[in-house]
Amino acid sequence: MSIDLNDEIMQDFLVEAGEILEMLNAELVDLEQSPEDVDMLNSIFRGFHTIKGGASFLSLTNLVEVCHKAEDVFNLLRNRELALDAQMMDTFLRVLDEVNHMFAQIRAGEEPQAAPPELIAELLAMQARPAPAADSASEADPPVRRWRGRGRGFAFGRRRSAGRAERCRIRRTSRHARRRRCARSDRRRACRGRG
Repeated sequence: MSIDLNDEIMQDFLVEAGEILEMLNAELVDLEQSPEDVDMLNSIFRGFHTIKGGASFLSLTNLVEVCHKAEDVFNLLRNRELALDAQMMDTFLRVLDEVNHMFAQIRAGEEPQAAPPELIAELLAMQARPAPAADSASEADPPVRRWRGRGRGFAFGRRRSAGRAERCRIRRTSRHARRRRCARSDRRRACRGRG
């Protein structure tokens, strides 16, 4: 089956996905140097996800299949349910070569051929690997509280720390006490401007 390269949606997809492929090429090379970089893992996951979505819209099922399997593995990696190793990197580079080959077929106006079954099988086997063992020290650590902005509290629901609430109460109390003292004194007019 031939592909209509004059279709505007197809042209947009080829341009956008081509840029994503260039980014994926660079990021996979960088990933070898820093295999635990969560931002990079997220970016690669999103790259495969975006290509998969566009290919699905255009009914390019063979491209969807290989991107979907790679996306699933990167989802496990970014969620720390899988640990990256050299064999996986070799497989990812082969996946990227296959996706680039499919894009060359699409640009030639041809329906992309299916990825080799052994490549798909390797991606599926990666998903079946057991999760890496968690460090006992990291399990004992309490969750990190992240401040979400002024007056909104911490991410897990505490409105304010007890120390901060106490400081606010003391400030309010001392301000009111100062005003009361000024009202009682003969210097009422002089204190009104400072209160």
